[in-house]
Amino acid sequence: MNTIKIICSDVPPANLDTYTLTQMDSFNIENDIVWTLTDNALEAQQPFYVLAITTTVQQNQATLSANVLKTALIRDLNPALYSVTQLNEVVTITALNENLYFNAGASTITGVVFVVDTVTTPTIQRINVRSPFFINAPVYDGTELISTISTEYKLFIYSGVLDVSKPSLPTYTYIKKPRFLNDNNIYIDISRQVNDFINNTYNGFLNTQSVFVEIEVNNTYDGGVLTDNKKYLAVNGFNLHSENVNHLPSNDLLISNRSITVLKGKPINLPFYRSGDDYSIEFRKNTSVLDTQTVTAIPILNNNDIVENIIYLNADLVNNIRILNTDTQEETFIDVEVVTECIYDPVKITFVNRHGVLQEFYSYKVSKEQIKSTSDSYNKSILNEDVISNTPVLSYNTSEHRKREYNKQATKSIELNTGYLPEDNNVLIEEMLESEYVWLTLDNEIKPVNLTSKSVSLLTKTNDQLIKYKLNFDYSYNEVQNIR
Repeated sequence: MNTIKIICSDVPPANLDTYTLTQMDSFNIENDIVWTLTDNALEAQQPFYVLAITTTVQQNQATLSANVLKTALIRDLNPALYSVTQLNEVVTITALNENLYFNAGASTITGVVFVVDTVTTPTIQRINVRSPFFINAPVYDGTELISTISTEYKLFIYSGVLDVSKPSLPTYTYIKKPRFLNDNNIYIDISRQVNDFINNTYNGFLNTQSVFVEIEVNNTYDGGVLTDNKKYLAVNGFNLHSENVNHLPSNDLLISNRSITVLKGKPINLPFYRSGDDYSIEFRKNTSVLDTQTVTAIPILNNNDIVENIIYLNADLVNNIRILNTDTQEETFIDVEVVTECIYDPVKITFVNRHGVLQEFYSYKVSKEQIKSTSDSYNKSILNEDVISNTPVLSYNTSEHRKREYNKQATKSIELNTGYLPEDNNVLIEEMLESEYVWLTLDNEIKPVNLTSKSVSLLTKTNDQLIKYKLNFDYSYNEVQNIR
């Protein structure tokens, strides 16, 4: 978190004195913003102007200067990017977005001091809420285990800026009583409630959905109240059975496979968690480095900005990627196979993987669509009654429908054939089968689908030599639009 403090002085400002703040963007480009003091009240309404302070005001000059400056800053700065506070003679600007902040300042007023500070924000722990996540109540008062009377859990779930966007009232409140005397296992599972607030969507961009979660716990006992407060970043991922209860993910590379097949002419994308370690990513042909990109860890202050997608456009030349954790010096290698498909139209599959992020994968070979219709029916009487020549006559139209259908609907499905894959891509098939959100991109149109292949034999080179899969999907909508 970046802050800049402006410490105002007791020297009275004069007309046309200035405050200058140097702003940095994500490309490290500087931009100066200047506030010019004026003693003209009409000019003061224009952007970047503040009303001058005169020596006739019977108040601490520094505090009054700070108050007027704060008013101008609040008026002119974007509240989504900066927060502005004042304490006596000090005005503090806090950057709410790590990619845009003030890093220097100057003033023509004698004695004004600018202090830039980068506060290390504790790394907020992310959790996978497709798996249970339990919150325990504190039960130790520093001397002994307490005997709980009742426990209150206040659950705050929100999107936006950490702490700033937190709602004033809890999203859920739970009161839990001990199950028996001296019950010290007081806990709740928050995963389902939190997961309801993560709405995974896909519009062609790999934007990961997440929410902030804060839990306030008040555990009442005969000696008072024990309190606890926890904050998390929740994603729509899940833990493996082998990882046991309340596993906290520590991986920063947010894909499980270490072999990538990429369609010729398409980019390579590697998603990284932004609040982990620092990394150097080398895109290579054998041992020759074609390009190097970096990931620099930053605190997560906005839930919409948790993943950094490292994209390499010229993937046709790459056959491996070296990922170096520059903090631990640990190396990870990813094999890359570029696929050229000249006969069939490849289909892009996008799904939410077990880490809770969108991942892309291509099916290269033949695809077949099917359509299936359903309906209800009833038998309609088609008899016509008439009187002809004073004689009752019964008849019916032989071209009229006797058996009538209603609630007629149709659904489509598609069968995809992956083509030959590296064995390591088995993990993609596994996570796709386990995913709750899958999309296909056909003819540049995004279609939500459900994977209907419920059982897939995982192939190996040892047993099967060549590895390819046939996958069946239902389009997740009816062909006849009937949304009411």
